[in-house]
Amino acid sequence: MNPFQTVLGEIEEMIKVSLLEQTADDEKVAACATAKTSNLAKAEAAEGQIDGHESTIADLNAVLTGLRASIKASEDELADVRDIRFKSTAMRHSENLVYQEEVKNSVQASELLSKAIGVLTTYYNDLKKLMKIRQAFSFVEEAKGQPATWEEGSYAGQGGDAKAGSAISMLEHIKTETDKEQMALHKNEEASQHAFEDDMKAQKDRETTAQEYIVVAQRQLSDTQLTLSNAQKGQVLLEAEKANVLELMAQSKAGCEYVSNPDRKAAREKEVAGLQTAKESIEGTDAFVSWKSKQR
Repeated sequence: MNPFQTVLGEIEEMIKVSLLEQTADDEKVAACATAKTSNLAKAEAAEGQIDGHESTIADLNAVLTGLRASIKASEDELADVRDIRFKSTAMRHSENLVYQEEVKNSVQASELLSKAIGVLTTYYNDLKKLMKIRQAFSFVEEAKGQPATWEEGSYAGQGGDAKAGSAISMLEHIKTETDKEQMALHKNEEASQHAFEDDMKAQKDRETTAQEYIVVAQRQLSDTQLTLSNAQKGQVLLEAEKANVLELMAQSKAGCEYVSNPDRKAAREKEVAGLQTAKESIEGTDAFVSWKSKQR
């Protein structure tokens, strides 16, 4: 083989290899650009979703804080209800004992007054009968010429025909007032018992409302905690996805920067130009022209 053919063949092969290498580099640069765009989009999407999850997690934590506070308030409400019921029941029991004692004393007083009035009434009635007998005796004595010892109507006693101001009237007045006080005791006790029962019903309603709310709130708390757990797991996955994308970008960065370096392309173009010049120089020599003409 002629030396010209060998040299020129080598030069053409070198030019071909350089052009193929540049084509491969261009393809790699394009692939790097596409991958970078795709990875940046993935990273931005993951970042956006992470921000959304962080906002959701913050909202869920706020809901949980509110639910826990509400449950605590309802539990305090229940404790308050139990305390009120205990104290109110103890007070009602104490008041009822006082009422029973006062009624007992009032009944006894009324009974004693009734007995006293009965005794005095009997006494004064008997005394009046005695007075009438003595008056009759006085009439007899006067008829015999003896001085009268009793004058008709000269002694009425504490009973008297008119009760106003008499002992019996005073006792009857005291009994009437005592009976009125007893009726007032019954009335006050009835009113106090009704008020107590109304209060117990109100406390029972408070208790029921608080208990029902706690059941609902506990269910909401459990559901919200599950939602929060899923959101946190989702955030972990998104952060891992973002980290993986950034890692891929970091790994490909060096290679992509190398093939996309403009100095690399300029050097290759300079190399190809030099080879092309060398080829043209060889082909322009007299020896090559002479050899070429002999080949025809």
